[in-house]
Amino acid sequence: MKKIRCFWGLGLLLLASCQKELHFPPSDHVVVPQEKLVASIVVQDVAQNDYDSIRFRYFTDRILEVHYVVTGDSLRRTYYYDANERLVRLEDERAIFYTNNNNARRISFLYNANGELVQTITDFNGVSGIKAYFNYQQQGNNKMILAYDSSYRGPGYDLDWAGRIIYNIISPNNNLIYDSSIYFNNRNSGTSSRVVSYSYSADGNLSATGKYTYQGSGLTQWGQTIFSSDKSAPVLEGLRKKLYRNLANWYEISSIAQDDNYRPFSIPGGIYRKIIYSGFSDNGGPTPQAVSQVFEYQNFYDKDLLIKSDRTASVTGQGTIHNVKQIRYYYY
Repeated sequence: MKKIRCFWGLGLLLLASCQKELHFPPSDHVVVPQEKLVASIVVQDVAQNDYDSIRFRYFTDRILEVHYVVTGDSLRRTYYYDANERLVRLEDERAIFYTNNNNARRISFLYNANGELVQTITDFNGVSGIKAYFNYQQQGNNKMILAYDSSYRGPGYDLDWAGRIIYNIISPNNNLIYDSSIYFNNRNSGTSSRVVSYSYSADGNLSATGKYTYQGSGLTQWGQTIFSSDKSAPVLEGLRKKLYRNLANWYEISSIAQDDNYRPFSIPGGIYRKIIYSGFSDNGGPTPQAVSQVFEYQNFYDKDLLIKSDRTASVTGQGTIHNVKQIRYYYY
């Protein structure tokens, strides 16, 4: 489904306060929450005098996520659920993801009698009804979910990278501990693959990942990311579970970790103080190039609610980046 993305999309996790007044259109049928929920997240780029914000509205059968930008424009993403509280459809006015000059606008989720995801159907701008299939196997105490993703290929829709096989391994406590994706090129019979391993601390937070990217049999990018946890913020940490329900612990976790749309659940686990990536890229040359990324978060709490975070990002190798973003969280 998705192109391989650079891991520094992780910078999205926490972001900031807005000093301008935001105006959100009213809704007549929003469910009045009986529990504490995330209402909105406002992101400010101090240096650019720019902001984005995400507003969440909760209904009995869906959650609406509205993304606002400084110009006042907005884009909607909607999560739909069935009577069994399962995610059954995801729609986005812009794109759920982009691939090969096309964008996915809708994904439907189909389940078997045991409640396991067995098929997704994706509608792109250019073609509808592209299917992916999910199979389940037991590996000792772990569960393997094997996905055959045909979303690059369908009737009248045959692009260069026309298929993907995804291996997800889930631990007994329902944590993703390994995933890999193998992409196939129909035109030149080439392959590209990505392998990610996940380690967790005793408290269940993600502590480290190892990532390896290959073109054919050649290793092109590799490295390790270390995560340092901060104080827990249960309401914010539960947002991904609220949105993805039964699929929250494994579905597209590694891709979500690389999302660049300021989604607030970039990695599984809790709230983080520091994220450090150290790795190498072949950069098309004979000598690997070192790449270093450091994301530091100064988090502010009101009891167990995360109220504000200041995030500083520094990236060296393949260019140098240093920026500061802030984020403020609001709750119902």
